Amino acid sequence: MFKLSFKQQVLTGFAISLLFVLVSAITSYLSIDQLSKDTKWQGHTYDVMNLAKDVEFQVLNSETSIRGFVLSGNKEYLNPYHTNVSKILPTIAELKRLTIDNAEQQIRIDTLSQYAHAKIEEMKEVLRIYESKGKDATSARVMGGLGQFYKTQILKSGNQIIQNEVKLLAKRKAAIVSSSKQSEWVVLLSAIIIFCLILFLFSYIKKTFDQQKLTEKQIRESNIELERISAENEQKNWLLSGVTAVNEAMRGEQDTEEFSTKVLASICNYINAPVGSLFLANRSKKTIKFVGGYAFETAKGAVKEYQFGEGLVGQTALEKQAKLLNKVPSDYIKIQSGLGSMIPSHIFLLPILFENETLAVIELGLNNEPDSSALLFLNTIAENIGIGINSAVARVTLRALFEQTQQQAEELESQQEELRTTNEELVYKSEQLQASEEELRYSKRNFAKQMQN
Repeated sequence: MFKLSFKQQVLTGFAISLLFVLVSAITSYLSIDQLSKDTKWQGHTYDVMNLAKDVEFQVLNSETSIRGFVLSGNKEYLNPYHTNVSKILPTIAELKRLTIDNAEQQIRIDTLSQYAHAKIEEMKEVLRIYESKGKDATSARVMGGLGQFYKTQILKSGNQIIQNEVKLLAKRKAAIVSSSKQSEWVVLLSAIIIFCLILFLFSYIKKTFDQQKLTEKQIRESNIELERISAENEQKNWLLSGVTAVNEAMRGEQDTEEFSTKVLASICNYINAPVGSLFLANRSKKTIKFVGGYAFETAKGAVKEYQFGEGLVGQTALEKQAKLLNKVPSDYIKIQSGLGSMIPSHIFLLPILFENETLAVIELGLNNEPDSSALLFLNTIAENIGIGINSAVARVTLRALFEQTQQQAEELESQQEELRTTNEELVYKSEQLQASEEELRYSKRNFAKQMQN
């Protein structure tokens, strides 16, 4: 099954509508054409009836004109005769032509034509008698001739023709009424169907447009959601990249100063902070001391070590909460460059905690207020930096203990060497003493022998 697009569906609907309009137009045309034909046939019937009456009228006028002439002898009475007698046969011929499709009427018209010819000849004969034999003979011919019979047959045939046409007229009027009603019903049904079709197309198009609007709304909402997710992913990628950069800076065995310098450089470069410093806490003494900076120039007389709660750095270490300073005093730290110096517009202090103990405080000088992404980044890396600083301090402590142990081992080894040397001297002296004792015993034995001798 083909799946049509909205445009194709609308075009198909309009094509079907136009096709139905065309069918309706053709049907209406045929109905109206049939009505026109029925109306034409009705007019045809009236024409036939009028011609039949014209024949009667012409015959009667001709006969009356001759009677007046015969009675008065005035030829002016013949004017109607001359006017009408020449029209009788042409009128009958026209009547025959109009009824050529009706065989019964053709027979009646032939009869009418036969009697009309006879009647015309009879009237001509009456005029010839009047000219040759006079008025009395003519009156006798008129009163006793076949003229009256011919007239009666003409009237009878004409009446039959008219009566037949009256019947046809009734049928054709009924046909006109039927065609008229049929045309009315065709037009009415076509209008209703076209209206319903247009209404259906309108409702379908409206429904489709509403659905399209709903779809567009859903697409817009989806696009907004995608933009939000994309922004979140972009923020997460930016955050992960920054965390990776800071973790990379913390990698390896470093002392606290090297660690502080690399971490600060990584943070400042990533969030575009022009200056920064790191203060390391001494938890036993509750002090915090400057150990490293980024583009940081220590002012003369500036304090490098604070007690917890002393100054913003000490207060941040004590409260264990980040601080943002918006209104930086003019005599505060300056950002130095080869071309000059400037004062940062914002100062951000970030405590570095490990196991809820302050290990350090990072102070950053910023030209703009940190946005939510920068704050999230700084809060995220704080824990990692705490772990790194704790590891660095532990390494320094272990290194110091190792060096102390190594020094004690060297001192112990030196003492052992001295003891060994002393022991060797004691052994040598012991051997000398033993040799002296042996000589003394030998001397005593020799002395005793001499005394005995």
